[in-house]
Amino acid sequence: MTNPTIDIPIATTPKTRRWNLPVWLVIICFVTFSVLLGAGVAIWKNAPPIPAIARSPSQEIVLTQAEIKTGQETYLARGGQHIGSVWGHGSYLAPDWTADFLHRWGLATAGVLYSGNPDFQQADLEAIAAPERASLEARVKQNFKTNRYDRETQELLLTQAQVKGIKKVFADYSELLKHGSVVHSIPDGWFTNDKQIHDVTAFFAWTAWTAAANRPNAPFSYTANWPHDELIGNQPPAQFLIWSIVSVIVLIGAIATFLFIYLRSPIYAVN
Repeated sequence: MTNPTIDIPIATTPKTRRWNLPVWLVIICFVTFSVLLGAGVAIWKNAPPIPAIARSPSQEIVLTQAEIKTGQETYLARGGQHIGSVWGHGSYLAPDWTADFLHRWGLATAGVLYSGNPDFQQADLEAIAAPERASLEARVKQNFKTNRYDRETQELLLTQAQVKGIKKVFADYSELLKHGSVVHSIPDGWFTNDKQIHDVTAFFAWTAWTAAANRPNAPFSYTANWPHDELIGNQPPAQFLIWSIVSVIVLIGAIATFLFIYLRSPIYAVN
């Protein structure tokens, strides 16, 4: 007797499978954290140095590493992250201390170079005739952009004009941190101890130096010429502007690629 059953081939049809969200989450986390860890290592290796001492050409000690580190600790302990910012990180209240100190220092140095008087304001700079002002700004730029830090001795050499200028800023900050400023949202009596004021100002001074002095073998500062300040020669490097644009394009392209793969991943299954 013949077998009445008939073998009918079962056709396979393509079926689309999509990776579930946990898989994509693992991939994205792996890629992004790898990039972050790599960037973190690079930042750590290229961090700006804290000099053992900063001195004048006449061997006068202007700042010490201990003052800078103590000043940072004091600034944070007194809620500094809520009053102003450093390197652009912090509160929107009060000024960015790096930018403010750097511009004050640049103006005071310009005054020393121009007339020997560090009591020099933005209005005084703008009142100078254009050719003379350009010459003065070039001298200020040379003072600030040249990196005089010695890695072997861990000493930072400041120019005589910078030393006179920084003393003027220290005096201004002594009043500012003691008595505050309504305009800058700085409370009266924020600091009362002269030693603390000196150390905190030393910390601000160090951040200003790192924002101005060029990295070794680089045409920009440790903070990539941030903040922008034409007086001391801080202008955005073209390469960073280009990479900012490229990074946005890469981000959009990466998102599009992930979506394309997610929506088009095929798998063949038997129905």
